[in-house]
Parts: sequence; structure tokens; C-alpha cells
Amino acid sequence: MTDSRQIEQAGQFRLALMLFFGSGLCALAYETVWVRQLVLSYGISVYAVSAVLSAYMFGLSVGAYLVGRRSRRIRNPLRVYAWFEFGIIAYTFLLYFVLEDLLPYLYSVGYGFLTDAPAALNLARFMVTFLLLAVPTGLMGGTLPVLAGLLRHGEGRVGTSIGWLYGINTLGGMVGTALAGFWLLKDLGILRTTLVALSFNLVIAIAALALSRRAVLPRPPSATAEPTPVVTRERRPGMSLVSLTLFVSGYTALSYEVLWNRSLLLYTHNSTYAFSSILIVFLLGTGLGSLLYASFSRRLTGRRQLGLVQLLLGASVWISIPLTGELPTVLNALTSVTGTDSWAAAMSTVAVSAMSVVFIPTLLMGMTFPIATALLASSRDEIGEVTGRAYAYLTVGNIIGPVLTGFFLIEWVGLRNAFAIGIFCNLLAAFALLLFRRALWTHALAGALAAVAIVVFLSTVERDIYRSYYESFGGKIVFYKEDVSDNVLVFEKEDGARTIFYSDGRGTAGTGTDFTNRLSGHIPMLLHPDPASVLSICFGVGNTLSALAYWEPNELVCVELSPGALEAAPLFPTNRGVLQTSNLQVHVDDGRNYLLRSRKTFDVIQLEPPELHQAGVVNLYTRDFYELARDSLSENGIVCQWFSALMPEYEQRMVIRAFQDVFPHASLWSGSNFVSLVLVGSPQPIQIDPEEFFERAARPSVQEDLGRMKLGPMDVLVRHLLGPKGLRRYVGDVPPVTDDRTFVDFSIPRSDESGYGVFVYNTHQSYDRRKAMAKVWGRTFRLEMGAESPAYLFDFVGADESTRQATLEQLEAARVRYQRYVRTQHRAILGRPARRLPRAR
Repeated sequence: MTDSRQIEQAGQFRLALMLFFGSGLCALAYETVWVRQLVLSYGISVYAVSAVLSAYMFGLSVGAYLVGRRSRRIRNPLRVYAWFEFGIIAYTFLLYFVLEDLLPYLYSVGYGFLTDAPAALNLARFMVTFLLLAVPTGLMGGTLPVLAGLLRHGEGRVGTSIGWLYGINTLGGMVGTALAGFWLLKDLGILRTTLVALSFNLVIAIAALALSRRAVLPRPPSATAEPTPVVTRERRPGMSLVSLTLFVSGYTALSYEVLWNRSLLLYTHNSTYAFSSILIVFLLGTGLGSLLYASFSRRLTGRRQLGLVQLLLGASVWISIPLTGELPTVLNALTSVTGTDSWAAAMSTVAVSAMSVVFIPTLLMGMTFPIATALLASSRDEIGEVTGRAYAYLTVGNIIGPVLTGFFLIEWVGLRNAFAIGIFCNLLAAFALLLFRRALWTHALAGALAAVAIVVFLSTVERDIYRSYYESFGGKIVFYKEDVSDNVLVFEKEDGARTIFYSDGRGTAGTGTDFTNRLSGHIPMLLHPDPASVLSICFGVGNTLSALAYWEPNELVCVELSPGALEAAPLFPTNRGVLQTSNLQVHVDDGRNYLLRSRKTFDVIQLEPPELHQAGVVNLYTRDFYELARDSLSENGIVCQWFSALMPEYEQRMVIRAFQDVFPHASLWSGSNFVSLVLVGSPQPIQIDPEEFFERAARPSVQEDLGRMKLGPMDVLVRHLLGPKGLRRYVGDVPPVTDDRTFVDFSIPRSDESGYGVFVYNTHQSYDRRKAMAKVWGRTFRLEMGAESPAYLFDFVGADESTRQATLEQLEAARVRYQRYVRTQHRAILGRPARRLPRAR
């Protein structure tokens, strides 16, 4: 048998580190996949996502603690590690099908019992997720104390080896996040990404099993044997304070991550890549911090050194807050070198934004765990147990941090004060460690010093510092709310125009989009013979909902994800006070989640989600979602969805293909401008009786609203571009967007049409997007000028010839007016005459 010294000398410990790097890679790839699958059932609300992540971290904590307690009995850590990896593989393979097929059904059935109890619903989400993920996450959490068992009979400092284990595993997680977030999910989809991760995990498990044949440790020493000492200068008193510091470090680390994600969105925006980029920087800093400690562990072995790390952590986070306001200067300098016309340049601005603010604090976070673990271990014989317990302390803090911060602190005290609470916790732990004595007065002094520091912080850092950052970026703010799900703002221009704005930089609607919004509301209502029940998903500023309310349906339901958007609604007179509508029901929820658990059916479902380059929005554009919407339609029901043309043509065709796969009787319509399109679909053919059509459009309230828009019913119909046959020709053989392989949310942010997912890169420069916009306008113009006549929508059965002729004449007159408008606008936009294209047949 070989002892730990021989294992390290033979390079087996280094091989074990390589394996642990791989398992970290797989673990984060699995987490990425699981989150994407679970939010398809739970929705993308902050409560649902937090329940998933908390359950994931809780599983790691339980696994690390339970396995750590039994680590002394393990004579062959690598063999146990290998079997843990085999268990993860087997369970993850089965879990894919559970999350894909069984969970959505169980969730939709069980949701009805908890509809009116949101707290119980979130607890149920957490418990179900924990039960589903307990086995793989428990095994993942157990791998660290198992491999730490290799150190029981070695030489050298415990902190060095723990630093290497923790750092290498964290860097593996960084690589897994990058691979899954930037390439695998885009090109392969969820199922194939899972299979790739499982295959790589299988190689790791087999390699560990083969390596384990030469890695058997001696039997544990008897109770009377002298324990193997750990090299440390610290005495045992104060270890409970070290454990508490681990918990505090875990709490503040994930609390800061939530706060950084929110505060940096102004500069990084919210594309799929932005979140992955910030997480990569976070993991990179944490992993390098752990390795940095491993390299200098001889100088960082005591309780005071741990206190110094916590002190520097609190100070670096303090500095990062005003530093955030200086990012425009940094990014201006960067874009002067890299330019602003490529996806690589966009990603470099995101990375620099994150690195400037996050990197130094995460380095210090990474140093905390190995220092504390080395302090807690009184002998090498208990190193596995201590590592498991230490990781459990850290992970429990990881659970509480995002939940407390995301659900309560941001809304209750705001971003600045939430940062202050985290800084106070770090400084309190730092002063308690630095001043530690067995006297009560030292703890009181530590608390007093931390309190004084926070008073200085609050007096020197402006209360509305983040609001001022937004004002410098966008102008006068008349509404600002740091909400649970978003920072919601309303900007007002000098002419009085107002736009709602979110922390990720999207300005989705406002007084200037009233025409577009109302038009997409009136189109489906004009097409349906009797829209008695209507569902509107995505409130925006209420313009579209207002147009729907003018039709006076018996039941009007609105689903909106951000409560701040509803609070801002009174600032927009264009919605005509729609929230006061007597029969309106408003639900703060994710639209897909609402359809999944709702038992209602609707005559019209109208959607106005944000642009597709925004993270999570694609869940409202997949074929699977449209099937869910179809199942919520009444007979002859209609689905109407606005979408932006700011995407490459291939991706636009993918979206339309997904829609038409579910709604074969689909049509494409023009919005109020060349970048606004509307899809209308139904399982059944859509036909209009002319007499009923004009009768419906003549309702006083509807006629009044259309009159304000200077539109008649025919002026709405002539915005019809392509019918079912024309759409099939346009779409061709492109694949549809599906839940398994969304593709478009990864590819659109790489395109110039979307501004590479960050638009003006938040550098206060005006980004010249004329070339990209010209391509979009030109493509839409060709559709406009070659549009199919909407005459096929009319059902003239039973109508006399005069009625038929009068209807078609009105339609043609409106068509001529509209095409004249199109040519005028196209000439004004592009600065040259528009070439008239042949009319589509």
C-alpha cells in the first residue's frame, strides 16, 4: 500500500486534480441545463429561479456534510469518488426525462392547489426541486471531502492542498459555464449538451476508478494513536468564529453576485451571454483566489490572516460601488481600440465591465475557504470531515445570500444599503478575527468598528447612487423602483415623451410606441368573430391592454412579470387608465407559467414580449410554448404575437416556422414601422364575414380608438403581408425554435441587427447602426411591397355582388394609401427612392 506522500510523489494527486477539474466542468454544465429545463415548468420569475438555485446549493451542502462525517472510514477516496461520478451520470440521465416530461405535468396539476398561496408555492418549488436534485447535487457536494481524504497521511500544509482542490474545481466550473453558455447549448441543444457532459463525466469516472487501484490509504489510526498533526500556528480557541466567518463569506459572496448582476446590467445588458460572462468572471476570480492562497499558504496560515482577507473583501466591495459609475470612461477607451461593430467587441465590453468591478473581491472570496478549512483541521486524520463541514457552512451561506438579498433587501432597503449590509458582515467578521480574545469586550469593539465603518460608507456613498448612474445614461427620471425582479425606471424627454426602462437597458414601450402597441391589440380583435375572453401577456406600459379593453370583452386577463411596470402605469396617459377597468384581472407571473397551470381557455391570446436578444425571452417563442398557447385557446381562438425584425433573416424564419408548425393558418402583419412585425395564427382558418366585420369595427369605443389612430378597419387589414402559403414559401426548410434547441437567443446577440445584444455598449457613444437597420428595413420593405392581398380573409358566402365589390374597393383604396406611406417612409429613412417590387401572387 502507498501512503499519501507516495501518491503525491507519483503524480497521482495531480491526476486527481485533473479529474476534479473535469467534474467541476460537468457540474456547472449540468446546472446550466437543469436551470433551463426547470424554468420551462416554473417560469423565469426571480422566485422560481431562486428556488431552483437554492435547492441546488442545499443539495451540495447536505452532501458535503454527510459524506464529510464518514470520510475517515474511506480507505480508497478515488474509488469512492469514481462511484460518486457514476451515480451522478446514471441519475442525471434519468433526470433529463423527468424534467422534460413528468415535471411539467405534475406542476400543472399541483399548481391549482397553491394558486392563492405564493409563499407555499415557492416552498413547494424548492422542495420538489431539492427532491429531484438531491441525489446528483449531494454526490457533487460529497466529492470535495472525499478527495480531501487523500491528504490524510501526506505532508505539507493542509491549506495548500485544499486550495488546489477547491481552486481547480472552481476553474473547471468556469470552463463548464463557458462551454455550455457560449457553444454547446447554442449548437447542440439541451439533450445533446447533456449527453456530451455525461460522456465526459463517464471518462472521468473510469479514469478515477483505474487510478484508484494504486491509491489505497492505510487503515485509520486507533483511538489511542497520536493524530497526525497539521502545520498551523493557531490554537484551537476561536474555531467557532472561523466557522461563522465561512457562513458569512458564503452569504456575502452570493449576495454580492445578485447585487452585481443587477447593478452591472446597465453596462452589460441582459443577453444570454451577459449572464454567463459575469458568472465566468465570478468563478475565475474565486478559483484563482484559491490557487493564489495555495501558492502563498506559508504566509497565510492564521486567524488574523483570515481576518485581513475579510477586511480587504469588504473594502474592495466598498470601492466597487463608485467604480461602477466610472465604467463609461473605461468602456469609451476600450471601444476606441476595439471598435463597436463586432460581437467580440461587445463581449469585451461585458467582460471588462465585470472584471473591473468583480474580479478583486472574488479573488479574496476564493482565498477564504482554504484558509478557514486549514484553521478548522486539528489533525490530518479529520481533514475530510472538516472539509465537508466547512463546505457545508459556506454553502448554507450561499443559499441564504441570494434569497435574503433578492427577495427582501433590494426591495426593502435598495441596492446601496443591501451592499452596506454585506460589507458590514465582512468587516464585523474581519475585526472579530483580528481582535480576537476570550473577552466579551473584543466582540463589542469589533461590532463598534464595523458600525462606524458603515456609517462612514452611508455618509460618503450617495443614497441614490444607482439612480444617478441611470440619469447620466438616459436623462430625466420621473419614476425609479428597485424591485424584486428588476430596476424599473421611466425616462421623460424634453417634449414630454416617456419610456419605461429596465435595469438591463431595454426600453420596451412608452408614449411613443402607442400606435404600434394599439395596432397589435386591434388586429386579432378585428379578426375574431366574438372575442369574449382575452389574455394579454406582457403589460409594458398598458397601451396594448388598453386597445383590447376598448372591445369590452367579458373577461380580460393580463399577465406581467415585473410589478414595477404596473406601478409605473399611471405615468403613461396613453394607456387611458386601463388598470381601472372593472373586469380586468392582473397576475404578476411569467406568461408561460400562467398558461401551464391555468385551466382557462381564451378567444384571443395577445403577446408583446421583449426582443429576442434578451435572456429568457425565447421561452415565449418556441414551438413548445405555442403548443401550450394552442391548448389554452377556445374553438376558433386566435394567438397574436408582436416581434421585432431586429434579427437576421434566418432566425426570423426560424421563429415563424415554430409559430406556423403549431398554427398552420398563420399570417404575418406589419406593425407601425419597419422593425415591428406581428404574427397571427389559429388552428382553424381565419375568415371574416364583411357585414359582421364592419359592425364590430363600428362599436363606439372601438371606432373612437381607431379614429384617434387615424385608421379605419381596412387600414388595419392592409398591413397584412403574407398568408399561410406565402409564409411557407418564405420560411422554407429552416428548423423551428424549440425548447430543446432554442438557437436564436444565442445567435441573435451575435448579429449587428440586434446591436450584438448590448446596443450602444453603454459607453455614451452614439452607435451608428444605419447599415444594419437598412438591411432590416430593406427586407421588410420588400415584404411590404410584395405583400399578399388580405382579400382571402373575407367570407362572401351569402353576400350580394354589391357588398363584395364595395368591400374589395375599400380594401384596395386602403392598400394604395398604405403603400404610398411605405414608399415615403422608406425614402425618408434610407435617403433614396424605393424600388417598387412586383406584387406577390
